Amino acid sequence: MILNRRFSISDKLILMITGSTVITLLLAISTILYFNIQTIKDRAVENITVLGDVIAERSTAALAFMDSKQAERNLKALRNMQYIELACLYDFEFNIVAEYKEPNENKDHKLFCLESISKDLNEGLYDGEHLLWGREIFLDNSIIGYIYIVTDDSFVFEEFYNGILQYLLVILVTIVFSYFIAKHIQKFLSQPIVELQYTAKKIALEKDFSIRADKNNNDELGDLIDAFNSMLHQTEEYEKTLIIQKRQLETQQEHLESMVKQRTQKLQELNNELMETLARVENMQGQLIESEKMASLGGLVAGVAHEVNTPIGVCLTASSYLIKQFNVIKTKYHHEIMSKDDFEEFLETVNDSSEIILNNIQRAAEIIRNFKKVAVDQSIEESRCFNVKDYLFEIIKSLHPKLKHHEHQIDINADNKLAISSYPGSFYQIFSNLILNSIIHGFDLNQKGIISISVITLDKKMMIEYQDNGIGMPPDILNNVFEPFFTTKRNQGGSGLGAHIVYNIITQQLHGKISCESTLGSGVTFKIELPITECQES
Repeated sequence: MILNRRFSISDKLILMITGSTVITLLLAISTILYFNIQTIKDRAVENITVLGDVIAERSTAALAFMDSKQAERNLKALRNMQYIELACLYDFEFNIVAEYKEPNENKDHKLFCLESISKDLNEGLYDGEHLLWGREIFLDNSIIGYIYIVTDDSFVFEEFYNGILQYLLVILVTIVFSYFIAKHIQKFLSQPIVELQYTAKKIALEKDFSIRADKNNNDELGDLIDAFNSMLHQTEEYEKTLIIQKRQLETQQEHLESMVKQRTQKLQELNNELMETLARVENMQGQLIESEKMASLGGLVAGVAHEVNTPIGVCLTASSYLIKQFNVIKTKYHHEIMSKDDFEEFLETVNDSSEIILNNIQRAAEIIRNFKKVAVDQSIEESRCFNVKDYLFEIIKSLHPKLKHHEHQIDINADNKLAISSYPGSFYQIFSNLILNSIIHGFDLNQKGIISISVITLDKKMMIEYQDNGIGMPPDILNNVFEPFFTTKRNQGGSGLGAHIVYNIITQQLHGKISCESTLGSGVTFKIELPITECQES
């Protein structure tokens, strides 16, 4: 995929916004052209109906008195009508009274008057190259004859080609405009990350931990910069402490050396051994310092730079698409061509786009919080009473924007009356991570997966069994499933934190147990055991 190549965040944002704009515009113009052709055809049917009605009225007397010459004169009036190729007048027994064919030598006349006229021709009928129309001619509520007219439908394509140049110009202007808009948006979003990357490289090269990153925003990126600066401050203080301790060790070393000089050869040998020990300690201290510095900086910068890009890109794409759809419905409204279906489709688009933007902003904020603090904060959420089965269905509904693109089946088996006093937010994190892991890692692209969640209670404990029928895991992946930042699909949306967060919530906040069983090709099974306090839901 082109976005997986070595492009900067700025280039990716510009490419996604401009590309989505062009695709949306092409779809919209294709739809407009389709409806324009239909409108032209409908107008042609109306015109030929009016023309046929006029000729039918003028030919009433000729048919009533069987005046074929007058009928011929009436049809010859069609010479000045463009695209008319054939016209026929019949008496009430369907005998041809008069016939007109376009006097054009370039036309290959293979059109003939019909032997009968069906009811379908009253509304006009296209046969691929011509428009056919016909109806009865009445006099005093009695049929005295029939009229049949054939026109060339090339006028449809002439009007269609006349509008192509205008649409191409609109596409070009829109591409240029969307490019400059994308340039402006990407500067606003990517500049803080670029500056943070520059600061991290500068610190790594100069080994100067007194440098701080500039904070220009009060959003999640601002919180990330605050956390980065806080980490630098802690590292700087730690380095100062180590320097002081090293100086203290050097002072003690000098004191010991002065004492050793006053001792015997045996003490001299002991002193030499102590010096070797001190040298090894200093060497280990230096390695530990460098390891701590690079692990902290590398883990934070690499994780955030890779993970935050995807949800922000999705938000930009959804926002751009929503703006374009708004402009389309606005244009239809001003031109008074907006239909109820158009408006309902626009409302559905607004709803879906808003959900996508909200979910991905929340995901970006959650990723940043997880990098700042992976351990579960048990003091944030309050405990309350809730129905387990109902809340599991609410979790699945909240994941609808991610599930609606798949045909996976989720079954929940639990007591309808089971209510417990616990942390519903923790349950949301547990099952949303498990379900998304099944979708991202467990199921193949075209597989119709089945997820089963079973809940039973036994001796004040709740036993939960989560299963899917996906591809399963080999032993080397199964052994690392709960490790932080371990993922097999980092380039496809995996952060490597989902299963680790689930493990921390269950074992630390909910004081429970979790285990994972899987073999390659046989899906995965998570078994969860939680101590619970049942309650009566109000």
